[in-house]
Parts: sequence; structure tokens; C-alpha cells
Amino acid sequence: MPLRMARYKVIRLAALDGLAHLASGNVGVLPFTPLMGRPAGMDVDAWLRRCVGARH
Repeated sequence: MPLRMARYKVIRLAALDGLAHLASGNVGVLPFTPLMGRPAGMDVDAWLRRCVGARH
């Protein structure tokens, strides 16, 4: 059986706007939002609490 080449695209989560993804309502990305870029001036703990609270 011949080998097949897989194509993939690297997505740098830290470069994505996490707040925009939270606002989108797309629950499929919720597990990844803490790894995305947080709003300016928000510390890591506050961002994590915001992400966890978004699912409620």
C-alpha cells in the first residue's frame, strides 16, 4: 500500500483573539479559548475564570 501525504495547517492559538471566540457562542472552541490571546490588561487568572464561566 503506498504512503499518503497528510496536509495540515498549524494554528497558533495564542495569536487568535480569544474574546472574539468566546463571543461567537461556538462551544466547539471553548476548550481552546484559555490558550488564545486574552484581552489587554487582563491577567492570566482572570482570563481563565472568564473562559470557564463562559460555558454557563
